[in-house]
Amino acid sequence: MPEPPTVKHMMCLHVLDWRGDARPDMQYTLNISGLVGPLSIQTTSLLPAARGLCYSQQLSAANGTGSVTWSITSGNLPPGLTLNSSGSITGSATLNGTYAFNIVATDSGSPPQTASAPVSIQVVNPIQITSPAIWPAACVNQPYTFAMQTSGGLPPLQWSFVSSNWMGINLDQSTGVFSGYSSLTGTFKGLVGVFDATQQAVSQHISVTVAQCPGG
Repeated sequence: MPEPPTVKHMMCLHVLDWRGDARPDMQYTLNISGLVGPLSIQTTSLLPAARGLCYSQQLSAANGTGSVTWSITSGNLPPGLTLNSSGSITGSATLNGTYAFNIVATDSGSPPQTASAPVSIQVVNPIQITSPAIWPAACVNQPYTFAMQTSGGLPPLQWSFVSSNWMGINLDQSTGVFSGYSSLTGTFKGLVGVFDATQQAVSQHISVTVAQCPGG
C-alpha cells in the first residue's frame, strides 16, 4: 500500500522573549502526514452486455478505509445480472435495453465514508457475422472488394483474419472490408473474426475463388 502523502503548510509565529519584548517574526514548517483523499468511485463507465452471454465487471473505489462494500440505491440492473457486496457485476442479461442505476460504495472506517455515482449498462443482441461464407468469385489481376457484414453487437468493431493459403486481397481491420487483387488463381480459404464493444467475438470460415476471366 503506498505511503500517505505529506502536506507542508507554512505559517508565521510572533515570538516574545521572557521580558515581553518582541522578536522578529520567525518562519516555521509544520509537516502533517497521513492525509488521504475522500472515498471515491473509480468505475463510472460500465461495459455494454450481449444478451444471453456471460457478463462480468468489477467495480473499483479509491481512498477507502478497510474493506469497501457496494450496493444499488436507485434504478435497476438489467434482468439476469446481479451485484455482490464486493462490487462484482455478473450473470447473463436477458432483455435488451439501457438500464440506469446508482451505485454506492461504503468503506469500513469509523465513521464510514460513502461515495455514489450514476451508471448504466446497455444490453444488445450478440454480434453475428451475416455475410456469406463463400464470396463472389474474383478475377485474376483485377481489383476486388468484399465488405464483411454483421448484425447485433455494438461498435467499435475490430476485425481479424488468418489464413495459411491466401493472396493479395487484404483486410482493413477497422472496417471489415477486404480489397486488392490477386495474381494467382485458385480457391483460397481463411478465418475472419470480429470483436465488438461488449467484448464478445465471433468468427467465420470463408473462401473465395480467383479465376482467369474473359478479357483479363
